[in-house]
Amino acid sequence: MHTLTYGPRREHAIHPLDPELALPFPQGLDLVLSDRDRAAPTLAEAKELGILPDYAESLRLDARSGAVRS
Repeated sequence: MHTLTYGPRREHAIHPLDPELALPFPQGLDLVLSDRDRAAPTLAEAKELGILPDYAESLRLDARSGAVRS
């Protein structure tokens, strides 16, 4: 989801092991996280920080750009 064109300073990560995301990582693997991923906030923290994109604005940008939804 996006609300603006790509800009590295506006890009944020969410911690991939945040239980709220419930990502289906295979069991028994030793996951290697980048420094960026290890330092990333959880989804709840990102929401508190106000760094999540706005869904309604993202839909408006998609409509304006002609993006196709599947």
